[in-house]
Amino acid sequence: MLSISSADAYRPAPRPSLPINGEVLPNGLHVVLAPDPTVSSVVVEVRYRVGAADGPAGFAHVLERMMFAGSVHVADFDGRIDAAGGWSSSVTTADHISVVDQVPAEALALALWLEAERMAGIPDAIDEARLANVQRAIAAERTSAYEDHPSGLVARAVQQTLWLGHPNGTLVLAEASGTAPDFAAFARATLVPANATLVIAGRFDDKSVIALVQRYFGWMPAWPGRVAKHVPLEPRKQAARVELEDPAAKVVFAFRTPKPGETGDAELELIAKILAGGRSSRLSKRLEGAGLATEIHADVIHQALGGELRIEALASPGIDVSRLAGAITEELAKLRDLPVSDDDMARASAAIDAELATGFQGLVFRADMLATWAASDRRDDAAESRVGDGLHTASARLHVVTPLGLRDAARTWLAESAAVIVVAGPKPTR
Repeated sequence: MLSISSADAYRPAPRPSLPINGEVLPNGLHVVLAPDPTVSSVVVEVRYRVGAADGPAGFAHVLERMMFAGSVHVADFDGRIDAAGGWSSSVTTADHISVVDQVPAEALALALWLEAERMAGIPDAIDEARLANVQRAIAAERTSAYEDHPSGLVARAVQQTLWLGHPNGTLVLAEASGTAPDFAAFARATLVPANATLVIAGRFDDKSVIALVQRYFGWMPAWPGRVAKHVPLEPRKQAARVELEDPAAKVVFAFRTPKPGETGDAELELIAKILAGGRSSRLSKRLEGAGLATEIHADVIHQALGGELRIEALASPGIDVSRLAGAITEELAKLRDLPVSDDDMARASAAIDAELATGFQGLVFRADMLATWAASDRRDDAAESRVGDGLHTASARLHVVTPLGLRDAARTWLAESAAVIVVAGPKPTR
């Protein structure tokens, strides 16, 4: 058994010595610089503060797709990045749209120019022909994600049931209805410097890169960014159970969780690890150890308007999913009724620390975390305060959680009445 003193259990992990600088341009663009001379490439991430939970349904994802359909000056963004020896990707979440480029260090100016062109040149390039192409691609993506994907219908049912009546219930792949002028207007309101965070991580010189940023982005007008929504958040008042057909027998529990940084957020992240953070975790020992499940996962999805904790167990062959649901229900009841041991707390916090430290070694993960921390602190006089200390803060918040605080969070957010349970399995044969 792991034996750690209370002082050791709650000591934050050491902070890596990486220089991180922040700056806010006069037009409102937040710039985060994380130079690293030990690598040969650089990652550029631009995060826009708009997602599926904002604006008309489906508009954010259409805009993400439009960013690769060509601008007024660039017909093929991917082709230019590929030719330079790099790659690009993008994502839309409930909270944001992010575009990421990783290129050799000598191609940094190209990546910055292309992202500035996306920001300034996409709205005027949106026409009915490009919109039709994007809509067809999204329709195919929707079919692939839901109808054709083994777990797609389960994931959709979890989200829509858990967030019924809340903006977080809007699917990223929701069908969007509008004309080209509608989407162009949405793009003009969204793709503005004051609504964006620009992160540059990797091999570069601070002074020269700031000059490039000012050259490519500094000329843009200081249009106002989007005003963040403030939607009341509380646990569900009534439990819900959904039964679906799925090729694999599984059960999913889902709960709402607090907004990032609010009371209960860190506690529930620890709870997820205590439940399913390795072979020594509670559900892993109970379900996998007894041959009831072949896989068990528990994760917290952080979102600006409220996150969610999901527990998913894949049943072993021949096991009734109701047994899995019953075992998970019992383990959740223990968290609500009994204080967690120091050993469990230490294991969970150590696992999260290790994941953060390991992930931060990768440039893409590093840039994404810096974008997250920067976007959560938009004060013009504090561009680097939270970002520069982000890794330490992310770790330290876990180490001030107490067993009683964790139990209180479980009672509040993981109450039986707050649960959405999706039970899925193959269609019975006659």
